[in-house]
Amino acid sequence: AFLRANPAIQIMHAAPEDVGRWCECARCAPIPVADRYLRIGNAIAERIHRVRPDVWVTHLVYANHVELPERERPSPSLNVSFVPFGRDFGHPFVDPRANMRLSAHPWSLELIQAWARLCRETGAGFVEHIKACRQRWITFRLLPLPYVVDDLRWWRDLGAGGFNAPQEGEGWWVKHLNSYVLARLMWDLDAPVEALLDDYFARYWDRVGVDVR
Repeated sequence: AFLRANPAIQIMHAAPEDVGRWCECARCAPIPVADRYLRIGNAIAERIHRVRPDVWVTHLVYANHVELPERERPSPSLNVSFVPFGRDFGHPFVDPRANMRLSAHPWSLELIQAWARLCRETGAGFVEHIKACRQRWITFRLLPLPYVVDDLRWWRDLGAGGFNAPQEGEGWWVKHLNSYVLARLMWDLDAPVEALLDDYFARYWDRVGVDVR
Protein backbone atom coordinates (compact mmCIF):
# COMPACT_ATOMS: atom_id res chain seq x y z
CA ALA A 1 0.00 0.00 0.00
CA PHE A 2 2.87 2.36 0.81
CA LEU A 3 4.55 1.81 -2.55
CA ARG A 4 1.27 2.28 -4.42
CA ALA A 5 0.71 5.57 -2.62
CA ASN A 6 4.29 6.80 -3.11
CA PRO A 7 5.40 6.27 -6.71
CA ALA A 8 8.57 8.31 -6.14
CA ILE A 9 9.91 5.60 -3.83
CA GLN A 10 11.91 3.17 -5.95
CA ILE A 11 13.99 1.24 -3.40
CA MET A 12 12.74 -1.16 -0.73
CA HIS A 13 15.43 -1.97 1.81
CA ALA A 14 14.29 -4.52 4.37
CA ALA A 15 17.13 -5.68 6.61
CA PRO A 16 17.39 -7.76 9.79
CA GLU A 17 18.95 -6.34 12.91
CA ASP A 18 22.74 -6.19 13.06
CA VAL A 19 23.92 -9.55 14.42
CA GLY A 20 20.39 -10.33 15.66
CA ARG A 21 19.62 -13.88 16.72
CA TRP A 22 17.84 -16.24 14.35
CA CYS A 23 15.15 -18.73 15.25
CA GLU A 24 16.46 -22.02 16.62
CA CYS A 25 13.24 -24.00 16.71
CA ALA A 26 13.13 -27.58 15.40
CA ARG A 27 11.64 -26.43 12.11
CA CYS A 28 14.06 -23.58 11.39
CA ALA A 29 17.36 -24.74 12.87
CA PRO A 30 18.20 -27.32 10.14
CA ILE A 31 17.90 -24.63 7.43
CA PRO A 32 21.00 -22.41 7.04
CA VAL A 33 20.40 -18.81 8.02
CA ALA A 34 21.50 -17.54 4.61
CA ASP A 35 18.83 -19.72 2.94
CA ARG A 36 16.10 -18.62 5.34
CA TYR A 37 16.89 -14.94 4.92
CA LEU A 38 17.19 -15.17 1.13
CA ARG A 39 13.86 -16.99 0.96
CA ILE A 40 12.29 -14.03 2.76
CA GLY A 41 14.01 -11.57 0.44
CA ASN A 42 12.80 -13.40 -2.66
CA ALA A 43 9.25 -13.51 -1.31
CA ILE A 44 9.29 -9.78 -0.57
CA ALA A 45 10.59 -9.00 -4.06
CA GLU A 46 7.96 -11.20 -5.70
CA ARG A 47 5.14 -9.57 -3.72
CA ILE A 48 6.37 -6.04 -4.41
CA HIS A 49 6.90 -6.59 -8.12
CA ARG A 50 3.29 -7.63 -8.55
CA VAL A 51 2.30 -4.02 -7.95
CA ARG A 52 5.53 -2.08 -8.60
CA PRO A 53 7.90 -3.84 -11.02
CA ASP A 54 10.09 -0.71 -11.09
CA VAL A 55 11.09 -1.01 -7.41
CA TRP A 56 14.56 -2.30 -6.49
CA VAL A 57 14.47 -4.64 -3.52
CA THR A 58 17.74 -4.77 -1.57
CA HIS A 59 19.01 -7.95 0.06
CA LEU A 60 21.67 -7.19 2.67
CA VAL A 61 24.56 -9.67 2.94
CA TYR A 62 26.06 -8.85 6.32
CA ALA A 63 27.17 -10.02 9.74
CA ASN A 64 25.73 -13.42 10.68
CA HIS A 65 23.94 -13.93 7.35
CA VAL A 66 26.92 -13.34 5.07
CA GLU A 67 27.41 -16.93 3.91
CA LEU A 68 26.36 -18.22 0.52
CA PRO A 69 23.00 -20.01 0.62
CA GLU A 70 23.11 -23.75 0.08
CA ARG A 71 19.91 -24.13 -1.95
CA GLU A 72 18.07 -20.83 -2.25
CA ARG A 73 19.03 -18.59 -5.16
CA PRO A 74 18.62 -14.81 -5.42
CA SER A 75 15.73 -13.71 -7.57
CA PRO A 76 16.42 -11.44 -10.59
CA SER A 77 14.16 -8.99 -8.72
CA LEU A 78 16.74 -8.59 -5.94
CA ASN A 79 19.79 -6.38 -5.60
CA VAL A 80 22.26 -8.16 -3.36
CA SER A 81 24.20 -5.64 -1.27
CA PHE A 82 27.43 -7.00 0.21
CA VAL A 83 28.60 -5.29 3.40
CA PRO A 84 32.31 -5.74 4.23
CA PHE A 85 32.41 -4.49 7.82
CA GLY A 86 35.64 -4.38 9.81
CA ARG A 87 37.99 -2.94 7.23
CA ASP A 88 41.37 -1.34 8.01
CA PHE A 89 41.26 1.88 6.02
CA GLY A 90 45.05 2.16 6.00
CA HIS A 91 45.27 -0.45 3.25
CA PRO A 92 43.65 -0.96 -0.16
CA PHE A 93 40.61 -3.20 -0.06
CA VAL A 94 42.33 -6.05 -1.92
CA ASP A 95 45.24 -6.09 0.53
CA PRO A 96 44.77 -8.99 3.00
CA ARG A 97 45.74 -6.62 5.81
CA ALA A 98 42.57 -4.62 5.16
CA ASN A 99 40.37 -7.41 6.51
CA MET A 100 40.22 -7.07 10.29
CA ARG A 101 38.45 -10.45 10.47
CA LEU A 102 35.88 -9.56 13.11
CA SER A 103 34.06 -12.73 14.11
CA ALA A 104 30.67 -11.00 14.15
CA HIS A 105 31.09 -9.74 10.58
CA PRO A 106 33.02 -12.37 8.59
CA TRP A 107 33.91 -11.59 5.00
CA SER A 108 36.65 -12.27 2.50
CA LEU A 109 37.45 -11.25 -1.05
CA GLU A 110 36.68 -14.81 -2.13
CA LEU A 111 33.23 -14.67 -0.54
CA ILE A 112 32.44 -11.37 -2.26
CA GLN A 113 33.54 -12.86 -5.59
CA ALA A 114 31.37 -15.94 -4.98
CA TRP A 115 28.29 -13.78 -4.33
CA ALA A 116 29.03 -11.81 -7.51
CA ARG A 117 29.17 -15.06 -9.52
CA LEU A 118 25.91 -16.28 -7.97
CA CYS A 119 24.16 -13.04 -8.90
CA ARG A 120 25.44 -13.25 -12.47
CA GLU A 121 24.12 -16.81 -12.72
CA THR A 122 20.60 -15.89 -11.57
CA GLY A 123 20.35 -12.40 -13.03
CA ALA A 124 20.14 -10.72 -9.64
CA GLY A 125 21.71 -7.33 -9.17
CA PHE A 126 24.91 -6.99 -7.18
CA VAL A 127 25.93 -3.75 -5.45
CA GLU A 128 28.64 -2.60 -3.08
CA HIS A 129 27.56 -1.39 0.34
CA ILE A 130 29.45 1.80 0.94
CA LYS A 131 30.65 0.60 4.32
CA ALA A 132 33.64 -0.65 2.34
CA CYS A 133 34.63 3.01 1.85
CA ARG A 134 33.11 4.27 5.07
CA GLN A 135 33.51 8.04 5.12
CA ARG A 136 30.48 8.59 7.29
CA TRP A 137 29.15 7.54 10.66
CA ILE A 138 30.26 8.80 14.07
CA THR A 139 33.97 8.13 14.21
CA PHE A 140 36.98 9.54 12.41
CA ARG A 141 37.78 7.13 9.59
CA LEU A 142 39.39 8.40 6.43
CA LEU A 143 40.10 6.23 3.41
CA PRO A 144 42.97 7.73 1.38
CA LEU A 145 41.61 8.98 -1.95
CA PRO A 146 43.95 6.83 -4.11
CA TYR A 147 42.51 3.79 -2.32
CA VAL A 148 38.98 5.00 -3.09
CA VAL A 149 39.69 4.90 -6.82
CA ASP A 150 41.39 1.50 -6.75
CA ASP A 151 38.68 0.03 -4.52
CA LEU A 152 35.83 1.20 -6.72
CA ARG A 153 37.56 -0.17 -9.82
CA TRP A 154 37.88 -3.56 -8.13
CA TRP A 155 34.14 -3.65 -7.44
CA ARG A 156 33.33 -2.44 -10.95
CA ASP A 157 35.53 -5.13 -12.53
CA LEU A 158 33.80 -7.68 -10.32
CA GLY A 159 30.48 -6.73 -11.90
CA ALA A 160 28.97 -4.54 -9.18
CA GLY A 161 26.36 -2.36 -10.85
CA GLY A 162 26.00 0.32 -8.20
CA PHE A 163 26.08 1.25 -4.55
CA ASN A 164 24.00 0.92 -1.45
CA ALA A 165 24.96 4.24 0.11
CA PRO A 166 22.92 5.13 3.20
CA GLN A 167 23.34 8.69 4.37
CA GLU A 168 24.52 8.65 7.97
CA GLY A 169 26.05 11.27 10.24
CA GLU A 170 28.66 13.37 8.46
CA GLY A 171 31.14 13.13 11.33
CA TRP A 172 34.06 15.51 11.59
CA TRP A 173 34.29 18.19 8.93
CA VAL A 174 37.32 16.66 7.16
CA LYS A 175 35.21 13.65 6.21
CA HIS A 176 33.06 15.93 4.09
CA LEU A 177 35.89 16.20 1.55
CA ASN A 178 36.17 12.44 1.16
CA SER A 179 32.39 12.04 1.02
CA TYR A 180 32.17 14.60 -1.77
CA VAL A 181 34.92 13.03 -3.86
CA LEU A 182 33.51 9.53 -3.30
CA ALA A 183 30.05 10.64 -4.41
CA ARG A 184 31.45 12.18 -7.59
CA LEU A 185 33.51 9.07 -8.35
CA MET A 186 30.39 6.93 -8.01
CA TRP A 187 29.01 8.72 -11.05
CA ASP A 188 32.25 8.89 -13.01
CA LEU A 189 35.03 6.63 -11.78
CA ASP A 190 37.43 8.00 -14.37
CA ALA A 191 37.07 11.60 -13.25
CA PRO A 192 40.46 13.14 -12.28
CA VAL A 193 40.56 13.32 -8.49
CA GLU A 194 42.73 16.43 -8.51
CA ALA A 195 40.08 18.28 -10.50
CA LEU A 196 37.41 17.13 -8.05
CA LEU A 197 39.52 18.51 -5.20
CA ASP A 198 39.87 21.84 -7.01
CA ASP A 199 36.12 21.98 -7.50
CA TYR A 200 35.40 21.09 -3.88
CA PHE A 201 37.63 23.72 -2.28
CA ALA A 202 36.61 26.42 -4.74
CA ARG A 203 32.88 25.94 -4.35
CA TYR A 204 32.33 24.62 -0.83
CA TRP A 205 34.85 26.85 0.98
CA ASP A 206 34.63 29.76 -1.44
CA ARG A 207 37.08 32.55 -0.51
CA VAL A 208 38.96 30.55 2.16
CA GLY A 209 39.38 27.44 -0.01
CA VAL A 210 43.14 27.87 -0.47
CA ASP A 211 43.73 28.15 3.26
CA VAL A 212 41.44 25.24 4.15
CA ARG A 213 43.13 23.05 1.57
